[in-house]
Amino acid sequence: TERVGIHEYTFNNENLTPSIVLDLEHRDILLDWSLKIKNSREISGKRISKSWADEQHFYFHIEFSDDFESFTNKDSNSTKAFLNFKNLKDDKLMVKVGISMVSEKNAKENLNKEAKGWNFNNYKTNSKKNWNQQLQKINISTDKDSLKEIFYTALYHTMIAPNIISDLNGDFRSTDMKVHSDSVTNYTVFSLWDTFRS
Repeated sequence: TERVGIHEYTFNNENLTPSIVLDLEHRDILLDWSLKIKNSREISGKRISKSWADEQHFYFHIEFSDDFESFTNKDSNSTKAFLNFKNLKDDKLMVKVGISMVSEKNAKENLNKEAKGWNFNNYKTNSKKNWNQQLQKINISTDKDSLKEIFYTALYHTMIAPNIISDLNGDFRSTDMKVHSDSVTNYTVFSLWDTFRS
């Protein structure tokens, strides 16, 4: 969805316990973080990092379709969680990740409003339908499928940025690093280089 990542994992090795590693150190330099195991199906936290932006705020709330056993580093503020899923049905696991640039509370709210159900195929179908609506804004006629593929890939690239930065309640973190609220959707990553590359 616009503010929730939907994952589906299939485990098919009978000799290994299905597991996932949540690693907040993966990617760029961590400035601050938290990782909270809320219960056997929910994790929330934050990740403030530095790379292309000096102080990038990312808050999350994660829900799993099955119970997990969690193992973290023994320090009080671990950057990693190891999750084991011993009772998976059909060797499949669904994971919903609500995100926000403002707070864990907003990340959970975004998840609850945009991704209530647990049917992965419904999310996949809706996403495909939404992208098809966007891509049908321009129709081309050609007998060559390769030209259609090139054109619609380029059209898709024009739509992957800018990104929505505001939450469903209107909150967003601006370049002044303060939280603001607005009745219209706010965006980020207005990148002229990416526009040129598209």
